[in-house]
Amino acid sequence: MPGATVTLTPGGVSATTSAAGTYTFTGPGNGTYTVATDHDGQSASRSVTVSGGGPAT
Repeated sequence: MPGATVTLTPGGVSATTSAAGTYTFTGPGNGTYTVATDHDGQSASRSVTVSGGGPAT
């Protein structure tokens, strides 16, 4: 979904999705995060686990 705001918590880092609906957070450390999205008043969230120090997409 293009133009959605995606927030990574903890960390409070936000990104806006591209025209293709993609986003990238670089540098999150290993751990469990909540990825929340918001677009036109609709929201959703999901818990994700990052390991290996790679980007979260």
